[in-house]
Amino acid sequence: MNDGAFIIKAQNKYIVKELAGNIESKDAYEYFQQAEQFSNNGSYTEAIRAFEKSLAKHPTMSALLNMGNVLFITDNYALAYNTYHKGLGLAMQLEDKWFEGAFLNNISVINYKEGNPDKTLKSFNDALVAFQNANGKREEARVMECIGSVYIALGEQVNAIEYLNQVMALYKEIGQEEDLAHVLYKIGSMYIVLDNKDAALTNLNNACAIFRSIGHKMSAARCLNDIALTHIDKIEYQEAYRYFGEALSLFREIGSREDEANQFANIGSTLRDLNENNEALKSYGESLIIFKEIQNVMGIADQLTNIGYILILKDDFNEALKHYEEALSLYQELGAASKAEMTQRNINILLKRVT
Repeated sequence: MNDGAFIIKAQNKYIVKELAGNIESKDAYEYFQQAEQFSNNGSYTEAIRAFEKSLAKHPTMSALLNMGNVLFITDNYALAYNTYHKGLGLAMQLEDKWFEGAFLNNISVINYKEGNPDKTLKSFNDALVAFQNANGKREEARVMECIGSVYIALGEQVNAIEYLNQVMALYKEIGQEEDLAHVLYKIGSMYIVLDNKDAALTNLNNACAIFRSIGHKMSAARCLNDIALTHIDKIEYQEAYRYFGEALSLFREIGSREDEANQFANIGSTLRDLNENNEALKSYGESLIIFKEIQNVMGIADQLTNIGYILILKDDFNEALKHYEEALSLYQELGAASKAEMTQRNINILLKRVT
């Protein structure tokens, strides 16, 4: 599942609570700890054996939950599903709402992986009720975020936003700033799909402010890029130019050369739309230098065509032709058929103009 699905794991405190007062607790606990260590080291077969030994000594919801997780991450969905269901039965028998929610959540993720959105939504909503009864605010918020993600995958943006707005309120209530920022970003993206650009900008700007305040520079930079693109859609090129520039500064500070190159390209296109062709050439040139440095052939070809187009606007057809021919060779090398075809059409037009 995209952005939001999460597998719940039982922390050590949960099995300690489960085993309190049981004679078999020492061996069950030790096998559980061994299983966790094996799992953390990627020794999944050994982890499952240790969980089974723990369960043989004393059945616990913690061991069933975490063993199901190991089976899930090794793509043994059927066995994971059965293990989660066994744990769900134990949780319902013991009337433990937190574990009930955890098992239902993890079952929901399997339902989603298996392509059954109706079962996914039902089990997520059942998990939501369980966590609400357990007063698990963070888990409640995360499950609602998962439900929103399912609606996003189904193309039902309005339903997704309805859930995500509730998630946003919960994250505000419990002070989860990073999670809040990610949800704001997601809501902003949904409003872009719905062509509500003003609502998109409000949410994206709010997300960006939080990312900056908590020092998440990469997330802030990506937000700034999306804000700029939204201003492009609104034909607000000066605003777009400003936000692309802020994104560029952050990507440069982070040291992400590819993102830096992409921002120079975005700035070049914005300057072109502002009829600042000389400055556009400089930005495309900076982008080209970086793409050559990191050996990004598609990036090189794209900037050659961008520069070629500006040269056409400046009536420098011979230089434009050279750039388009070089780009064509690269597109053909990459197997980028549609871009090669478009570039060839431009070359054919240019050949009629050159002297």
